[in-house]
Amino acid sequence: MTKTAKILLLITCCISFGVAYAHPVHVSVINMDIRPNGNIEFSVKLFVDDFQTVLNRHNQTDFILDASTQTEDIKTAVINYIYHNLHLETPQIIAKEQYQLDKIDINKESIWLYFRIDTKAGRQLKVKNTLMCNLFDDQSNLFIISKDGNDMGYRFTNKDTDFVFKL
Repeated sequence: MTKTAKILLLITCCISFGVAYAHPVHVSVINMDIRPNGNIEFSVKLFVDDFQTVLNRHNQTDFILDASTQTEDIKTAVINYIYHNLHLETPQIIAKEQYQLDKIDINKESIWLYFRIDTKAGRQLKVKNTLMCNLFDDQSNLFIISKDGNDMGYRFTNKDTDFVFKL
């Protein structure tokens, strides 16, 4: 291997390592499904290190998020953060007590949060989405909602946090 090839390989490895851990893109993905009975199920995917930082700041805690530390305190903190930063109205305001955290999946880079809300979704869903926006100026939150086989999507940002989905 030539010296130039070794240098390029080293640069590629450094860039790959930096991208894997610094992730210069700040994005979350929310998938929401309006069930036939009107109940809402949704998942939120975030970078686990970023979410750990914002969760600890929001709740003034020092949690470490990994597969083995899913205590009731962490679940309560997660519900608290998601409720305050993913506000839903259907047309009535959905109370914090209605946000049921069914499952948390964590791998090396991502955390998936699975929620259920027992409610009756109306003809529209008002969303105020500020997930991670207080941590990153360039945060994007991709929101995909499905009802009766129809998908709708929207991209929330720091400057664009409100949207009404016509169901």
